[in-house]
Amino acid sequence: MAEFKDLVIGYWDSPVAIGQKCRVALQFKYQGPAVTKALHVGIGNDHPIWQPPWFGFDEVVKGDDTIDIPSMPFLTLITTYVEVPITDKIEPAGSPYDIYAKADGLMSPKYLDVITIAAGMPQDEGEIEKVELDLDDAWQVIPKAIEQNIKTRIRVTSRNTGTTSYHVTCKWQVKNPLGTIVDSYDRLSWDLASPDERNQFNKQIWDTFPLSTIGDYQIEIWLYNYDTNEQLDHLTTKLCTVSEAPEPPPEEREYRYFKIDSWQPDPAYLAMGDTLKFNCSFEYRSPDAHTVKLHAAIGLRVGIFEEKDAKEITVSLTASPTWKAKNISISVVFNHPQLLIHNYDAYCKLMISVLKEYFDYKDNIVTWGESPVPLFEKLAVSYKI
Repeated sequence: MAEFKDLVIGYWDSPVAIGQKCRVALQFKYQGPAVTKALHVGIGNDHPIWQPPWFGFDEVVKGDDTIDIPSMPFLTLITTYVEVPITDKIEPAGSPYDIYAKADGLMSPKYLDVITIAAGMPQDEGEIEKVELDLDDAWQVIPKAIEQNIKTRIRVTSRNTGTTSYHVTCKWQVKNPLGTIVDSYDRLSWDLASPDERNQFNKQIWDTFPLSTIGDYQIEIWLYNYDTNEQLDHLTTKLCTVSEAPEPPPEEREYRYFKIDSWQPDPAYLAMGDTLKFNCSFEYRSPDAHTVKLHAAIGLRVGIFEEKDAKEITVSLTASPTWKAKNISISVVFNHPQLLIHNYDAYCKLMISVLKEYFDYKDNIVTWGESPVPLFEKLAVSYKI
């Protein structure tokens, strides 16, 4: 058995000018076989029983249409539209007018004082009023200077600057400094925007995008009247400038890149009592001032390093929240050459703690008893023969 009920008017155009059509949205519930329904919408004045002409709806303009409804096995809400031509029969001075609808004898409620007939042509106008970024849990107006790798989202505020009410669609694209699209949006606001009313468009709080590329980000925004598909506004502008984020301050002492940069003399032809100077460097960062030890040695590297002569000094380091270069020199006196062994190795180590040391080895950098001094003369000088 067919069921047809609950006819209501869900939407109407207002204000509307003579020569235009007033678009009216009808909703009703239907269950039953396929059928065609005749629809009727009237705009005019409703007369209660106590007012002359005592009773009834005085239609001034009207619109008719039909709808083909397919078979509905369950009670279903259906939405359709009827357009009412606004002719010169209706006077703007009589605004606001009443409206009602009917379909095959089923009447809607009467909506009183809702239709305004404009003296001039109404205009669908709108503007992109404001663009904001979600930063530090607060909306901030663009453009902004932002540190790298922050995640954010966008909010666009539009304003109806015209004289008609409409539904707003907002679209945008965000491009990074390389021209790659990193965020996009295309949504309809179901809230009807009346004249001078604002709509806001933004993604959910978890739907963010990262600002990971250094440089300028651009945003392009389009604003449309959804009901007519007319473009209301268009904007292309700089969204933000992203700069490299500073490194976070260290929570503990850190060291890197320890090495022997050079030594003097080079080449190192050494007699007993000669000095070999090492120039070392490393980088560190630390929340506090402290000291480390630098150890240098000349000897033989065979499996483990057999030290012949060594020197150890204390190095003072200041607090530094960022990576800081440190250059330091240390000298070792060559006092214990081994007879008949001409070539010696060397190494330096940065001693942080018992379990934490940084090494750099240099093999065969010290020569004893070779050119430019003949071996016999070298031995004579070293051992005072």
